[in-house]
Amino acid sequence: MIAENRAAWDKAIKDFQAHLKINKRSTRTADQRRDILMRFTRHFDGGPGNVTTGDIQHYIVSQEWAPRTQQTHLAGMKMFYRWATPSISAVDPTVGIPVIKVPRKVKADPVSRSALIKAMNEAPPRVTRMIELAVYLGLKAVEIANFKPSEIRRDDTGKWVLPTRWEGGFTRDVPVPPTLLAQYQALKPGWAFPGRDEGHISAAYVTRLVNRRLPSGLTTEKIRNVFNVNSPGYNIAASVHLLDYPELVDPMALQQTLFSIERDLTNNPATSISESRRLLEAILKGVLIDADQDPGEVKLPKLYHLASTLLDIDVVSNKKASEAMRDAMGAMVTTVQSIAELRNKTGAHGAVTISTAEPRHARLAFNAAIAVSEFVAETWRASKLS
Repeated sequence: MIAENRAAWDKAIKDFQAHLKINKRSTRTADQRRDILMRFTRHFDGGPGNVTTGDIQHYIVSQEWAPRTQQTHLAGMKMFYRWATPSISAVDPTVGIPVIKVPRKVKADPVSRSALIKAMNEAPPRVTRMIELAVYLGLKAVEIANFKPSEIRRDDTGKWVLPTRWEGGFTRDVPVPPTLLAQYQALKPGWAFPGRDEGHISAAYVTRLVNRRLPSGLTTEKIRNVFNVNSPGYNIAASVHLLDYPELVDPMALQQTLFSIERDLTNNPATSISESRRLLEAILKGVLIDADQDPGEVKLPKLYHLASTLLDIDVVSNKKASEAMRDAMGAMVTTVQSIAELRNKTGAHGAVTISTAEPRHARLAFNAAIAVSEFVAETWRASKLS
């Protein structure tokens, strides 16, 4: 690449990162988009204004990437050229490139479940206990390594729970099944899985021990998310289509949110409601950011009003819709407001009172959030194609 083109790319990428940060995109997202563009420049000699649709398609398919990685890189290129057109590039070379489909994950089948039970029965007692903590409590490898039976306690409702530390430094209480409580309380004080020194074994060692005993296709992380008996019995990530919209929301972040919702539906409904609301907010903010509008820190109903007005699906602004459609859109507004109220009333907003949320409330919030999110995302996609 000649020096002139390199300088043009460096400036464009720097300005694009500044644009992302001004529009409240996270540092992680900005850095990821920078890395995607920098990698592309190593395979393309021209400047950012000389890229064609064929250049991008050839680059994507020539890499030995999984569909998810291809999708992420294409989303990064699309986001860059939406910003760069027409100031840097006369036309958007990503327009017309079809969405890369990613095979959906499916829930565990009975054969895999039977194989897991067989592995638990045949594993040494220590490894069986690790598998139980992943399956029945949904603990991550690092939480298993740090497990102390003495930390199990009764919460304010009288249930036996295990406090665990999560991302961001906050804690949550994981219910302990009565069938396992007695054996945990019978263990010696201290670490359940002590190391050779005075500490405990590492998360990497937990993963290695468990994975050795699991049947092919299963991992410590997978059994935690898929087989967790406290989940509703299906894989949420396989039941929605929002992963088809990487331009609106980061697929990896969305996948993590979906798994969090699934994990907490039964164990911690109030947290699940909070995650459902966050999912909907992410989609709505994505619509506004795509239109170069700053979503700011507004409340959910206001956020929906801004996005729906932009997409011409707002009840007040859309005068062309039929009465039946206006009623349907009015119901959507009510649904969004209900999610916001449900989250607040059930104590998921930092309240000091005990949450009264139940699993049925969490499922309602999730299903409502998905219905509104998918409608908004599909409307946004249709507006792009029209």
